[in-house]
Amino acid sequence: MNKLILSLLALCTWSAFAPIPPCSPLRFINKIVESEDVAWLLGDLPGHPQRPCPQADPRTASNRDRYLSSFFLSDPNVLVDELRLESRFWTEKGLPRIHRRFWSVFDHEAGLRRL
Repeated sequence: MNKLILSLLALCTWSAFAPIPPCSPLRFINKIVESEDVAWLLGDLPGHPQRPCPQADPRTASNRDRYLSSFFLSDPNVLVDELRLESRFWTEKGLPRIHRRFWSVFDHEAGLRRL
């Protein structure tokens, strides 16, 4: 049972748009989240924009700036707080924005679809 809970927790962690550390090999995810194409949805996502890598060579950065696991393991409450913050963002802002964007395609007065 504990392995199942640990697996689910690991999946939830990677599904969140938590800020990826600035020197991580996966730092391109931050650029996707911060891009203009998704600004209507993720423009005020907590933790973004992420600061650039302070090192000229990202491979020489500290573990905290390089690995997401170091960030989460530095304090036991960080993961819980991050998941709470992400879920609050999606329930209060993200899903309503998606809902409004989807239904804005339809013209309610004429009942016709706008292109």
